[in-house]
Amino acid sequence: MNSTNLSEETWLLPAQAANLLNVHPETVRRYAANGLIEFKRTAGRHRRYLESDIERLINDQSAGRVTLPIEASDDKQFSKETLFKFSSGLSVLLDSGMRSFDALPLAIQMSDSPELVSQLDQLSKQLDSHEYLSEVLATEPRFPETVIKLVAMGEAHGQLVNITQKMADFYAEPSRRET
Repeated sequence: MNSTNLSEETWLLPAQAANLLNVHPETVRRYAANGLIEFKRTAGRHRRYLESDIERLINDQSAGRVTLPIEASDDKQFSKETLFKFSSGLSVLLDSGMRSFDALPLAIQMSDSPELVSQLDQLSKQLDSHEYLSEVLATEPRFPETVIKLVAMGEAHGQLVNITQKMADFYAEPSRRET
């Protein structure tokens, strides 16, 4: 922080915030999605995190006032079968012209996956407070980082239908599906 002008706030890049917290940048995004820290977007739509929020979070964790969410490990992520059903359902709904936020609850139901359907209410509550589908998915740590990044890329480039279809194709391959 600039000591000559205390009213000036210092904003950090995702990688800088992740370094301070000793986590992956995607985890920083999840913290923001869960309301633990705030962020702003630059004119180029890039995220910036307030340094004082990061410092507060570190201090709160050290003092035991907050337990930071643990990054999802592979054994805690949604199954390949669930991801296949979810992404293929989402792709079909988006291809039919449905908006992503309208398609999300239906795609979750179409997955017929108890592990994902159990998160429907929580994810649905996130729809109003986020601008992008990828941000909503980032609030659920069991979605793999790759899925979140691919959805974000599809949103950024207007290719969400194609991306979700490619994800479904990827998870449909027998070598990638659980037996």
